[in-house]
Amino acid sequence: DAQVVQQIEQVRGQIAFYGSTPAYQGVFERHGWQDLGATLNRLSREGKWTEMARAVPDEVVHEIAAVGRYDQIAAVVRVRLRGIRRLMFPLPAADPRHEEAVREVLQTLRQA
Repeated sequence: DAQVVQQIEQVRGQIAFYGSTPAYQGVFERHGWQDLGATLNRLSREGKWTEMARAVPDEVVHEIAAVGRYDQIAAVVRVRLRGIRRLMFPLPAADPRHEEAVREVLQTLRQA
């Protein structure tokens, strides 16, 4: 669970970074988050990088990213990405403790 929280914070930072650019404002507008996009853009111009990540609420993270532990993520991805034929997601750093769990997730997704 602690690793999931850590990954969520990394995703939150990525959303803040990309969401601060004009190119992503359309995505935010589609979800009704145009105020968040404007806030992120303003904070980026002010150089307030830490505040940018804090400005991204959990609901935005969970709407944009499929979130879960290894034993949950395949089901989350299936529900969220129904019909998707190709998927890319970050894997944890090379760590033998995670290899089997990652293999199981990938196998489950391949069977979808």
